[in-house]
Amino acid sequence: MKSYLYALGTLIVLACICQDDIFVLLQPAPANEQKSAATAIVPADTAVVDTNIVEMTKETMSAYDRALPEPVKIAEKITVKNHIVINNDTAVKKVPQNVFDRSETVSLNGKTYRGLEDELIACIAYVENYFPTSYFCGARWTIGYGTTGYADGKKVLPNQRISKKEAQNCVRHHLRSYVFPVIDQYVERELSEGEMLATCLFIYNIGGGNFANQKGIGRSCAFLKALNDNKSSQECARKMTEFYRSAGKKVDGLLKRRWVEGAIFCGYLTAEDILQLEPAGFYNSRSLNDYYVSSRPDRDGFYSYRFDQDTVQRFLDQNRGTNKRVIDII
Repeated sequence: MKSYLYALGTLIVLACICQDDIFVLLQPAPANEQKSAATAIVPADTAVVDTNIVEMTKETMSAYDRALPEPVKIAEKITVKNHIVINNDTAVKKVPQNVFDRSETVSLNGKTYRGLEDELIACIAYVENYFPTSYFCGARWTIGYGTTGYADGKKVLPNQRISKKEAQNCVRHHLRSYVFPVIDQYVERELSEGEMLATCLFIYNIGGGNFANQKGIGRSCAFLKALNDNKSSQECARKMTEFYRSAGKKVDGLLKRRWVEGAIFCGYLTAEDILQLEPAGFYNSRSLNDYYVSSRPDRDGFYSYRFDQDTVQRFLDQNRGTNKRVIDII
């Protein structure tokens, strides 16, 4: 009996000691022992995470998140001007330059111009013609469809040759680098297909600097202002005739080219029509009265087109290709 009670007392003492040990293990370790205690209870096959690295990682990720541009909310219609996205549903947000140039989010007309590259090449081939060998035009050597510089930045030089495919690639590079970005940045309304073709054709001729005053030393052209002011198609096209001089002198050939651009802009000429015309044949017209109400500008300095049905049909008949058509040179 005594031995039994002795054994029972021993078990009770051991239980109390174990409880005390368990209690000690569950208490927070003192500050100076926390690291060693935490390390001691981690199994041997488990990696130990350095809490300093965790905090550094959190700070780095937070800085990275702050560096990312805010997403631009897409509305049904947006306006893009000087890398600012404006719409009726959200606040104005600044768009970083590198995002603006490549993001469809802020391209009001991107879908339209991307789907019209082939038609644009046909229109450019019509007004420029195709020259497989370099020739001197004005103050520059030119080749292909009016190309004065290659995609690698080199200028066109005498006695160079180019294939149609190479020439078309030069045009595509120029459109994507110097025409489409200008439209994205400065045109504030959606353009129809005809308006897009004509606007690209116009910029291809006068350059983005003259179109939108990119260098900040003058003013944007009257055509761009009319576009953004939502003027009528006829009035917008009429403002293209601001550019009819070269070296300060009136050039009838430029006014004939403006008529073609205006007719495309207003829908009187289509890319399908142009495929059947003689390349650059319209330059052979003798009188500006075939294209304009008067051979002189109106009082405001712009010319008024003839876009009546008879004039347009006569243009198509006189310029229809017989020996060579636009479709033959692309």
